[in-house]
Amino acid sequence: EGFRQVASTAKGIFQYYPTTLLWFFIAVTFGQAGTASFTQIAVSYLLEVVDFTTVQIGLVALVVLLSTVPGSMIARYIGKRTSPIISIKIQLFLFIVVNFVGFLTLTGPKVAYLVWVFAVFWGMMLGWYYPAELSIFSQLMPKGQESELAGFFLYCANVLLWLPVLVFTFMNEAKDIHIKWAAVSLNIYFLLAFLMYQLMPAWSVCLDVVRGENRMLRNVAQERKEENDGGANVTGGQKDEEDSSFGEENKEYDA
Repeated sequence: EGFRQVASTAKGIFQYYPTTLLWFFIAVTFGQAGTASFTQIAVSYLLEVVDFTTVQIGLVALVVLLSTVPGSMIARYIGKRTSPIISIKIQLFLFIVVNFVGFLTLTGPKVAYLVWVFAVFWGMMLGWYYPAELSIFSQLMPKGQESELAGFFLYCANVLLWLPVLVFTFMNEAKDIHIKWAAVSLNIYFLLAFLMYQLMPAWSVCLDVVRGENRMLRNVAQERKEENDGGANVTGGQKDEEDSSFGEENKEYDA
């Protein structure tokens, strides 16, 4: 029953919400893959290229964590002034720029002092991304399926987490590829997420779709009704057959 419900919901997303929920969940898949893998890749990069110690890595992580606070404030401000979709598209574009500049600039211990500058920007990007994404998610969910679609959200957020780190490892092990390009490969996922958000309609159109009737629930209700009607017909047919056979047996007995 559970698998059938999941399949029915996935079919409903493709059929009834192809320009809103579908593109959003695909964007979450790529965006979360890049964002969640960023910390692991950045730590490996700082250890190997900038020659940071574990204590310095911990201090960088602290700076990044503190910088997420102004990042979340920026997400709130831009989201109110424009829309959550525009906000996250700006964030993804800036994250791509910061990664390009950061990883191509931090090429050795001589420029280690710049790590603290980029740590602030990286923290702001991380603090900006998650509130903007969750704001879209909370407002795009059709009524009556919030809990179920939260499971889809968590699945999409985790299904590709292994890929960026694997690609980074392969590129880092290749002899003719510098590790900075392996780190820059994170931008591929941010770019794909940006393109998925670009395919979504205007925010006002997305809200209009959500305010309407939940067509997925209506379709599920109709399917269940048809199944129940079909089951009732089959049961009725079997009962008629039994009654008929019972009547024939009585006739034979009377004869």
